[in-house]
Amino acid sequence: MPNVPARAKTPTDREPKGAARVRPAEHPDGWELLRPTLDVEYWEQADVMAAAARVKTRGDQITLTATNLKVIGQLAKLLQEEFAVDSSAFREWVRSHGSFEDATGPLLTLAFAYVTELGEADSSAS
Repeated sequence: MPNVPARAKTPTDREPKGAARVRPAEHPDGWELLRPTLDVEYWEQADVMAAAARVKTRGDQITLTATNLKVIGQLAKLLQEEFAVDSSAFREWVRSHGSFEDATGPLLTLAFAYVTELGEADSSAS
């Protein structure tokens, strides 16, 4: 292993601070419940990306306003009905987190990671 100076720049130095890039080894909890990203059709990808983009955030904070609640519910429904390998297993995974507020964080982490992966799969297929 080469001796790298302590202040040397690494490839990750060029990524924006707080970049939400999810590597395959780092897929979030629930990832196995969703269809492989390479099996997702273009129009399906557009639907889920648009739904995720409607969730209003401030950095990593999400305010549960009436509008956001509706959008998060629509995103959860879309993932469960269109992208889950097994709709019942996905529903149980969401419920396993307890209250709506407790389930929102893991659900959105999974949704945003999936959307990011879809974008990467699409760009690598071109």
